[in-house]
Amino acid sequence: MPQQSLHPQEKDYLASIRASYAINATDELWYGMTQLAQLYIQREWTQEASDILAFILLQADVPQDTYDTAEALFDDLERSICPRVIWDAKAFASDMDLIGMVEYMLGE
Repeated sequence: MPQQSLHPQEKDYLASIRASYAINATDELWYGMTQLAQLYIQREWTQEASDILAFILLQADVPQDTYDTAEALFDDLERSICPRVIWDAKAFASDMDLIGMVEYMLGE
């Protein structure tokens, strides 16, 4: 993740992701990841947002409302940014497991 100062909301989302992962609360985990991606889109960190969203969209147990939000965000990115970013995000997500994804988001 970008090494700029953390936005207060970003700290909250990362804390939520860490806690949700630790207690295996996947619904909350997917929600937190989607919210983090949305914040990254607002900050124009499109590669990071695309990576997160592409990963979420590959998961089988994402609640429908969270999936729909992630899908809409990813679709908007597909129409507005370089296709290579989207292609890279899909390749990244297909090679990533949950442990690796959480470590990626938390910068570990």
